[in-house]
Amino acid sequence: MATSIKAEEILVEVEPVSFGWFKKLDNEQMSMYTGSMIHALMNAETGAPVRWRTKGAKGTTVILMTIPNGHGYCRVMYHEVTAFGKTKSGKQNYCYSNTSRTWSRREIY
Repeated sequence: MATSIKAEEILVEVEPVSFGWFKKLDNEQMSMYTGSMIHALMNAETGAPVRWRTKGAKGTTVILMTIPNGHGYCRVMYHEVTAFGKTKSGKQNYCYSNTSRTWSRREIY
């Protein structure tokens, strides 16, 4: 189940991060993770890392590229999370709509 975060009227859906059976980020860690993603989407320059660390977990979010489209723009994001002695990473594409003022996750082609 995705966690919806609303920050400054910007809505972002973020999938929970799991590291195995009963090993997932707690609420504080998830808040730091989603906060880094929101900060990167809204404020970070391309290539500038946004880092976080709390209670045995840490992570980095980096915007790889920003692509304008007819309704706003898309940002391709790399994220890495370390917890429970394991590191998970991935890329996601979020697109911002000027009309709805929301971010939506899109497939990377």
